[in-house]
Amino acid sequence: MFFVPPSNFLISPFIAFMDENPSFTPELKEVKQILEIDLDELLREDVIQEKEMVVGKNTGNAMKIKVPYMDLHHHTVWGATGVILSEFRDLII
Repeated sequence: MFFVPPSNFLISPFIAFMDENPSFTPELKEVKQILEIDLDELLREDVIQEKEMVVGKNTGNAMKIKVPYMDLHHHTVWGATGVILSEFRDLII
């Protein structure tokens, strides 16, 4: 489980192996986009990068800070999703 202090959410990630492609149904309030990536993409040496981003916009304390993110198919994956994927990546390397 992974606790996210800004949202007060407790996330339980799951990993599964399937013989067929699953059909995903995103929760539109929570999911911006579903990215399907190969494991090789996640394990690339240069997948973890860092850039300056604005955080805290919703709290009224917006500030620019350097944050780690994953560049997956030219999409910036960061925050809770990035942390969970990074932990998974560390487990299998």
